[in-house]
Amino acid sequence: VLAEAATLALGEKLGRQAEAERYTDETADEIARLRGTLPRASGRPVFVISLGDSRHFRAFGRDSMFGDVLTRLGLVNAWTDETSYSAAAPVGLEALARVPEASILIVSPLPADVGRSLPTNALWNALPAVRQNRVAVLEPVNHFGCLPSARRFARLATAALAGQAHG
Repeated sequence: VLAEAATLALGEKLGRQAEAERYTDETADEIARLRGTLPRASGRPVFVISLGDSRHFRAFGRDSMFGDVLTRLGLVNAWTDETSYSAAAPVGLEALARVPEASILIVSPLPADVGRSLPTNALWNALPAVRQNRVAVLEPVNHFGCLPSARRFARLATAALAGQAHG
């Protein structure tokens, strides 16, 4: 919603209102179309996180761009705690066990040491989402980005969740 308002305000300042309105509409249409492609099985809650190290993550709440896109895709954000600046401060991996039925979407990049150590991390491997192959690592997306980032995240998230439902 804020990204749409910013796009429209920028369009007005630049004398490009029609283009801004068209892009805002195209973004809403694309996300709605992607929502329609999600299998019913993908209706489980979703954590959207970035990993800081092999024991901690940042969770993106409903006030984030990622959280807004999840809602527009008809999905439930599994992170229900408060966030500030759209993400929770580093939280221990054990918090992901609070919603055992959730899928986990990890937004890249992964710190190099995490990529090496996560596969052998006992706590990580004990999480239901990990054991049941409900984790996907997404390509990088700027979580402070505007509508282009929202569209990119919607495409990546939809593809990952559709893959989990068929996997």
